[in-house]
Amino acid sequence: MATKTRLFKWIGYPAYFLFCMVAFAYCTFPYERVREKVRVALEESFNADVKIAELSPSWVTGVEVSGVEIKTRPARAGEVPKTFLIDSLTARVGLFSLVMGGIDISYAVEIYGGEIEGTFSQDGANASAAIQFEELDLSKVQTLRDAIGLPLAGLVSGEANLTLPERALAKAEGAIRLRTSGVKVGDGKAKLEIPGFGGLTIDPIEVGELNGELMVKTGKATISRLGAQGRDLELIGEGKIDLRDPVPLSSVQAYVRFKISPAYTKRNKRMEPLVGGLDLMPSTKRAKRPDGFFGYRVSGTFSRGLSFIPSARAPLAREHGPRTPPARHRVPRPRDVGAPSPAAPAVPEAPEEPDEVLDPAVAGPPQSDLPTEENLFGE
Repeated sequence: MATKTRLFKWIGYPAYFLFCMVAFAYCTFPYERVREKVRVALEESFNADVKIAELSPSWVTGVEVSGVEIKTRPARAGEVPKTFLIDSLTARVGLFSLVMGGIDISYAVEIYGGEIEGTFSQDGANASAAIQFEELDLSKVQTLRDAIGLPLAGLVSGEANLTLPERALAKAEGAIRLRTSGVKVGDGKAKLEIPGFGGLTIDPIEVGELNGELMVKTGKATISRLGAQGRDLELIGEGKIDLRDPVPLSSVQAYVRFKISPAYTKRNKRMEPLVGGLDLMPSTKRAKRPDGFFGYRVSGTFSRGLSFIPSARAPLAREHGPRTPPARHRVPRPRDVGAPSPAAPAVPEAPEEPDEVLDPAVAGPPQSDLPTEENLFGE
């Protein structure tokens, strides 16, 4: 009996002490200060203004954050800030790593109707990150709609595995992969704004599955594979992303080309005049390529947004090979019989047309024979 009593004391008292310590920690932990620390950390990571509605404990070593609003900071006067909403975020710290002097964090984020899970580990000056995202709803990503100019539907999933020397994203190494399903562009109601022509209603374009892979080396993510061959559209992309700290400062330099299939116009007779008239529109005729695709150069940063410039030529020389100058033609000139033939001056080469879109305000209003929604569809 005495042995059982001593055993109960040896086990009971430490257990009771541990219970009291956890209970007091839950009741007295300064969660308001933690919320402020998290808010400041997010602002530094995204270079944006952050609001957090609520922060609460999650078991012993974690916290749960809900109602997060991230608003970008305008980089120039007149720029409209973009807002991102995070439904909830749960993060947990590994105690064993803390004891050993490292950092091991796991987290889960509910956003855009899907979920993002990941881990972040740091050992000394180096760190690593693994991210997996599942079924994010593209229709809820406002920045994509702003970039394309039309509603976008579909789901995207993927993963990323990166090592971060000196904890710097600009020195990252690894790979990023993504896949989409059920992608559609347009909803048959929203209008695509085309400079000089107003808005044109676009029937849904089925893109289908789009798969991409980026290989990251010393902070440069090169697009090794990006393409889709759907029912209505074929798309091919190439380029690179220069990763920067913080992430919104990362810059994009890419070239995307697409071709609308004949099946789309057969199924949507209303769109046949529009697709056939793309060659006449100033905003698209510069994008028409000899292979039937339309090409666009994509550039910008995540914070300031992306711009799409029509261009029939890819920026990579390997696609077209070395350019040879056109042959010079000599203009015949009358001369006396027997007189020496002077060298005729060469006709100067015509300057190459730029790829940039002409400003409608400078180029003047469109000609009446160019397509508009009114004379295309009779609306």
